[in-house]
Parts: sequence; structure tokens; C-alpha cells
Amino acid sequence: MIFDPNALVLQRDTGPEVPEDILKDATALSKSPCTPDEALAGLKRFLPVLQTARLDTNFVLACATLVEKQRFKDGMLDFWSGMQVLLHDHDMPLRMLMRWYLREKQAEEGMIRLRHLLPNSDTDICEGQRMVMAMHELQLFHDLDAWIRPMLSRLPDAAPLRLSYIRSLYDQGRFYEAFEQVNALPEDLKLSASQQKMIDAIEQKSQVMSGSELVDRDDIIARLAVLAQSYPVRPRSPEGRLGNVVFFTGQLGAGGAERQLTRIATAMHTARRESGHINGTKLAGDIRVCVRHVNAATSSDFFLPVLQEAEVDVTTLVDTPMVGVEDLPAYIDQEFRDLLELMPRDLMENTCKLIQYFRENETEVAYLWQDGGVMASALAALAAGVPCIIASFRGKPPNMRPELMRQHMPVLFKTLATQTRVRFSANNNSSARSYEEWLGMENGAIQVIYNATPPILPDGTPQDEEWWEDVCARSPQCTQTVLGVFRYDHNKRPKFWIETAMELARQNSHIRFVIVGAGVELAQCRVMVEAAGMQDRIFLAGARSHVGYFMHNADLLMHLARMEGLPNVIIEAQLSGLPVLATPAGGTEEIVQDGITGLILSDNIDPPGNEVLDKLNSLLLNPDKLHAMGQAGKARSETLFLPGNILERTISLFKDTI
Repeated sequence: MIFDPNALVLQRDTGPEVPEDILKDATALSKSPCTPDEALAGLKRFLPVLQTARLDTNFVLACATLVEKQRFKDGMLDFWSGMQVLLHDHDMPLRMLMRWYLREKQAEEGMIRLRHLLPNSDTDICEGQRMVMAMHELQLFHDLDAWIRPMLSRLPDAAPLRLSYIRSLYDQGRFYEAFEQVNALPEDLKLSASQQKMIDAIEQKSQVMSGSELVDRDDIIARLAVLAQSYPVRPRSPEGRLGNVVFFTGQLGAGGAERQLTRIATAMHTARRESGHINGTKLAGDIRVCVRHVNAATSSDFFLPVLQEAEVDVTTLVDTPMVGVEDLPAYIDQEFRDLLELMPRDLMENTCKLIQYFRENETEVAYLWQDGGVMASALAALAAGVPCIIASFRGKPPNMRPELMRQHMPVLFKTLATQTRVRFSANNNSSARSYEEWLGMENGAIQVIYNATPPILPDGTPQDEEWWEDVCARSPQCTQTVLGVFRYDHNKRPKFWIETAMELARQNSHIRFVIVGAGVELAQCRVMVEAAGMQDRIFLAGARSHVGYFMHNADLLMHLARMEGLPNVIIEAQLSGLPVLATPAGGTEEIVQDGITGLILSDNIDPPGNEVLDKLNSLLLNPDKLHAMGQAGKARSETLFLPGNILERTISLFKDTI
């Protein structure tokens, strides 16, 4: 749910005041780690007040934050643009507007907008401070340097402007340059407590770096990796044996990567208990999972019960005792300790905890999942002497998905690529080649291991069966079913899926459409279907745990994603004997053989609507061909994706690295 900021302009001086309890509740919810559904429920409660009360800046900002917490992608740039117009003197809308320009890969357009919004920033100190903040959000750091340094030369006594620049340099980890700017501040300048704390930290960090050739945090993290690589390495298990394995990731939410980690970890743990071997390798050690955090409130614990039921040992890093640099093992030298303290606090704390964790568990293989998980744990695995470190990537690299990019990621990943104990893997060839190109690696250097997917069973719950009976009763004329299984978000393109379904439903009275899944755009999609009067042709099932039941009752899967790694849902569809119509996103073409097990659209970024309809019709009008495609997909997928085959390839990767 998104409100229109422009509609609030007329309420500046009219209407009643916002009730105190409503303002308090809205502020508290906006500052809490609420889920998208909780944010939506809160906004629904507050919206009637927002639309009738006198304009209250704090209340409007709280409601705007709840819009952001719903994790929309469509329309957010326009939303924050309207918010900036409404509250043009407030920093938060400007900050968020620039953040969305960056997310939409429109940093240059953001800069043009800034010049329009802050026309006097070259001479006005207050506008200049806002320009520093906004350019920092756009991550135009070189442009910021080029703009502000001449300005500070013209206005050497502009301490507030210089402090804003110091904050930007500090956040970038450019401590030397920040220290130079600190020395240019007036000696008698009165500082706030937070400003003084920042300056004290800059002076301390600059002192640590003095005498070295290190300039910023990128240099520091590269040096840390080199130092970590030089420390003693644990002895490796004899040939034919595998020691302790630790899977590490950020959280256990309901995503495809988290499902895969859970699936592989539990299968490996089960194999160790039952047979003790995989493909001739004796599993002599324990299988453990370590995550940074799990939280029921944010659904980041979704797969935790699965691991617990399988009796896999799970450690949550935030719940472990604090470990300081002074607690690190004796072989770690003072340079490493000093440099580690210059890194962001969360990276420093994670590294210290994980060094201890990997050592205490005598880890032989550290299997690090996803970009964030690799970022949080790779230095620790090297410094702990883990002999086999696998960095597992599950989609396109961060240079192609800027919302996933984190500071220092490029330099760390490129440094890891040169380390002898580190191997990279990906779950599809498209992602592997993209990472190789980004990191300057040789073609084929990254090992591809597909997603493990068990046989797709046709069983459903009694609730599934009852729901399906109702669907059939409401659409008795329909003899074919087109299925969608996806999260309702910008990437999966649910609105386009429904628009396509509506058009085909108007052309063909014998086809129904069913979507299984949940997400931030589900409520909007329900409104779309109801507004079009299509409730008896397009059915939204919500989240369901037995997806196989719906696949075995469908005739075709339609998947229209923009970006993918190796989409699990398409593997599952093919394993269930369901042909697929899909965009060529990510590794989709490695699953679906165009014209043999399904059809691939020409474009994943902007698929022509008429092409989707034409290909849908060509498939649905030929049931015999549809059935043959489904059977071909089932036979092929059983050789590529069943868990036994993937486990064998995973163990081989461990052995090759060791």
C-alpha cells in the first residue's frame, strides 16, 4: 500500500491534529524491525488519519517509513519524489529519494535532480551540507571530492560543511583524508557528543595506519586477507575422508538459497548418520550450520525448524558471547588485530567470533553462502586456518544488482579469488560467467553445482484439496490450468503475469490461472483481479507448503521473472512433468530446453506481451505436445537435479579444493 504525498499538500493547515496515541504508535512501528505485512497492517490503520488530519511532519514520515518497510520496488522512486516535494526542507525524503535513484541505477539522473533542488549549494552552507549527504547516498564519491574541496578552499571557516564531508569520508573508511579535514577545523569549535566520538575514532584509526602505505578500508581488507592467508592451516583429513563441515549464511528466511543450504546440510547430515559415506568418501566429521541471525519477527528463521527436526547443529552468531581482538589466538599478529579494528564494527565482531568458532569446531570445510555470507565470514575462515573454503554464489553478482552491493565487496572478492584455499561456486553457468567477468577470473574457474531438488510429490493437505475443489467448482468450464509459483515482488513481475492471464482468459473460456505464493504485492494483485471481475478465472492461493500438489494439477507453469539465479520453481515444475513458459532470466535456459521441455521468451527485461500470449496459445492448443514436453523435462531434470547427484558433486568440490 502506497499513499499519494501530493494529496497531502492541501492538508497543511486544515483538519484536526493527529491524535497523540496514533502518532506515538506510528512512530514506534516505523522504528521497529517489523515485517512487510506488519507495516501494511499499520499503514492501513493510520491511513484514514493521514488523509484527514492536519499535516504533521513526524506522522507523515512515520507513514512513509511504513511504505518503505513493505519492500515495494515499483513506484518507490516516484513516491519519494513526491515526499521530497511535500517535505522539501526535511533531510529524510531527500536521502531516500537519492537512495532510490541509486537502486534504480539512475545516479546521474539523481545528480541532475540535486542540482535543481539545491541550486545554491556552491555558496550556501546549509544547502552544501545537504548536497554532501545526498551525493554520499548516490555513492558519487569522486564527484563529491571534486565538488567540495574547492568549495572548502573558498570557505575555510565553514565548519558545518567540513564536518559533513568528514562524516562521509569516515563512513567510506578514508581515515587519512578524514584526519586531514579534522586538522582544518577551528581549534575552539564546539562539537556535539556524536561529532566528538567520530573525530576521536578518526584520530585513533589514522594513528594505527600511520607509517604504512594503506590509504583506505579497501587497502586494509586486502591486507587482512593476505595476512590471514599466511597463518597456520589445519591438517587435512587423509584421502577418502572428510572432516567437519560448517555451512555459513546470513539468515534462514524463505528464499531459494536458504532452502538449498538447508536441503544440502540436512542431506549431508543424514548421509553421515545413516551410511557414513557419500560417493566413496567417509564423512568422518560433523555437519553444522552457522548463521548471523534468525528472528521470527522478520521471518528470517523460516528454515530453522527443518534443520532442528533433522538434528543439525545450528549456531546463531549474534547469540554467541562477544570476542574481542585481544581474545584472538596467539599466532595472529598485532598488525592483523590493529587493522581489523579499523573495519566496520559488524565485520570486526563477526570475524572475531567466527575465528573462534571455526577453530573450536576444527573446521575442515567452510561452505560460505551468498555474497553477504561470504563478506561476513571469509576473512575469519582464512585466519582460522580452514583448509577448504567454498564461496557459493546463487545469482548475478552485485555489480549487476546494486541493491546487494556492499562497501569493500569488490576488493575482498577479488582478493579471495587469488587465495589457494578458496574456491568459488555458482548454481548456474550464467551467474558463474558473470562473476568471472566481474572478478577478472579465467572462464571456467568457478565450479557450477546445480540446485538439489527432491522428487516432487503430488500430495496436498486437506486444506489444499478443499481449496482446489472450490476452484474447480467456480470454473467448471475450464479444462486447462496455467500455474504461477513465485513471491509477489518486483522481480517476479506478478502484475504483468496477471495482466497476461486476464487477456488470455478473455480469449479462451476453457483456461484458468492459479498463483501460489505470497509477498509484498499480493494485496495489490488481489485488488487487480477483483476490479477486473476475474475472481472465477484467476485464483490466488497464497503461500502453500505442498507446491507439488498444484503442479500435478496444472498443465503449464508460466514464470516471468526479471532476474534469477537457478530458479528452483522451474526445476520443480520439470521434475513434476510440467512444461514451462519462461523468460531467459539467469540459469533458466540451463533447465528448460527451448522447444523440447518448454518455451523460452526472447527477453527477460521487457518481454513483449504479444509474444507471451502467442507462445501460451501455441502450447495450450496442443495438449499432446504439452504432455510430451512435460515428460521430456521430467526425464532430463532427474539426471541433473536430484539430491544424490548434487551431493556427490558437492563432495567432489570439497575434495578438489582440499
